[in-house]
Amino acid sequence: TNVQQSHNLWIDETGLMFIEHHAGDNIHIANINPWADNPIYAGSFENLALNCHDIYTRNNIAYISEGWSYQFGIYDFSDLNNITPISTITPFNSGYAHNAWLNDSGTHLVTTEETVNKTVKIWDVSNFNNITLAGEYLGENGLAHNVHVDNDLVYISHYSVGLKIIDIFNPNDPIEIAAYDTYPQGNGSGYVGCWGAYPFTNNNMVFASDMQNGLHIFNFDTLFAGWIQGYIYFNEDNIIPNATFKSLLNNKEYQVDNNGYFNFGFPEGIHDFEVYYEELLLDTILLNFLPREINEVNL
Repeated sequence: TNVQQSHNLWIDETGLMFIEHHAGDNIHIANINPWADNPIYAGSFENLALNCHDIYTRNNIAYISEGWSYQFGIYDFSDLNNITPISTITPFNSGYAHNAWLNDSGTHLVTTEETVNKTVKIWDVSNFNNITLAGEYLGENGLAHNVHVDNDLVYISHYSVGLKIIDIFNPNDPIEIAAYDTYPQGNGSGYVGCWGAYPFTNNNMVFASDMQNGLHIFNFDTLFAGWIQGYIYFNEDNIIPNATFKSLLNNKEYQVDNNGYFNFGFPEGIHDFEVYYEELLLDTILLNFLPREINEVNL
């Protein structure tokens, strides 16, 4: 197909191969069905999707991460001879538009910008005429690379803090449910550490590649987020305003509001939390987080 060099490519379920190419042929399309050893030319995005860095498609819709154009373009390629733009996502004060991946139901698009302090963003794309930002996430180092999504779990290659897995079952409140630091040398914001994370296996294995420390292979027993909400009291008549829950699992803290109300998500299971009020440790309690459910409880 006369493509001598490419940054990457994407092959869809029909055998169409989308190849990031060069200006004027920004995405070159080849058909490898039925002969993968003899692909044939199928079309081109020509001047559409300038600065393409990454391609993802589903159901004749392409979601293009357009790099230094600082945007994510959405295109209809149902007619390969007449590819047409549908919509554009331009994050506020955008970084480099790096990659994008749909959730299983196709209602939300998860994007990365591979720029320091630019969040992993979750967009509601159920209506292409009214795309809205639903939620955001960013790990401790402030620099994410790529995402893949499977069963509403987002697998993030997150550079120096390694592999992060977040649950976007509630896209407005993404919850980190698992992590592994593939780069123990430090958690700075440099372009080091985990560069790829791949979850699409049949044996619960997750593959993560670290640029300095090699390939990591994990056995991941699927885990989901749960939520807990309610009120916390000194006694049956007096709330505890502005208290703090501190996890003994990962030291993360969750605030109670001025009315004693709390509402936060955490990995499923029973977990230990310390309860503080005005920096005084009041108690250590167990909280039960049910998978992808809200547990209402008063304490």
